[in-house]
Amino acid sequence: MTNPSNTNGPSSEVKSAIDSAFGSVDEMKTKFNAAGAARFGSGWAWLAVKDGKLIVTSTPNQDNPLMQVADDPSIPILGLDVWEHAYYLKYQNRRPEYISAFWNVVNWEQVSDVAYAPPPHALLQQSLSVAVNQQWLCKCKDKSHLQELLS
Repeated sequence: MTNPSNTNGPSSEVKSAIDSAFGSVDEMKTKFNAAGAARFGSGWAWLAVKDGKLIVTSTPNQDNPLMQVADDPSIPILGLDVWEHAYYLKYQNRRPEYISAFWNVVNWEQVSDVAYAPPPHALLQQSLSVAVNQQWLCKCKDKSHLQELLS
């Protein structure tokens, strides 16, 4: 999150991806708000990347789109906690108002950084490749199973 005076909206790259997936930033916000408002009980609303496209999804409780149990497994780039504890003191039972106010503090620079960072598995793969090549990973004679993980 950022100070409300510092939120300038999504970068041109993120805006372009949002426009491509949803038609407009406003339409994405509408879908995101609806996902958060419709989540029964505790959970999260997410803007995420799935198969190279942005999607809006939600998860119950402490789940997230990276988990195998997620309805839409994906890589989250923006999330909103819609558990009642996140907003009750200020908004009581007015979750839609809380969700709407969220857009005033989104740190779009961070969203862009996360959206365009190398995928975590790519970083892990690179690290494991170095470790295997340098024989730092283990003392086993056969490292072929590790190479399979990397391919």
